[in-house]
Amino acid sequence: MIARFRRCVVAPAALALVGGCYGYYTAPDLGGARLVGRRVQLLLSDSGSVMLTPQLGPSNDAVSGTLLDESADTYTVSVLSVRRRDGDESDWRGERLAIPRPLVSQIAERKFSPGRTALASIFTTVALVAAQQAFSGRGGTGGGGLSTKPGTK
Repeated sequence: MIARFRRCVVAPAALALVGGCYGYYTAPDLGGARLVGRRVQLLLSDSGSVMLTPQLGPSNDAVSGTLLDESADTYTVSVLSVRRRDGDESDWRGERLAIPRPLVSQIAERKFSPGRTALASIFTTVALVAAQQAFSGRGGTGGGGLSTKPGTK
């Protein structure tokens, strides 16, 4: 019984927790050397989207990656993804891009989200247990199969 519990509940929950969920969070004191070397998302202003079209393509509103350097007038980022205004994202391979500060409307740091991770773990565990129960043959009704009693037809 304990082995079945581990297989059905504990293992899927542990897998969901290992994966974890992350989000971008803006704090009042973001910036400075504190964010250099960390994963960040730079939200572009409307003019930033237009000015960076030659480097990023049209209609982009956010650049995500590792902040390599920050000066008084520029953020230098190793770009990992670019999000378009319609929500589509394109992956990048860490190309280095200098983005002038006036083109950035907001900067946010990527952080682990315990709440999202717990919620995802619960839903994953419930779904896996339900699927396991559905396919284990323990939840169905008897079908119209052949009878195995002697003397019946």
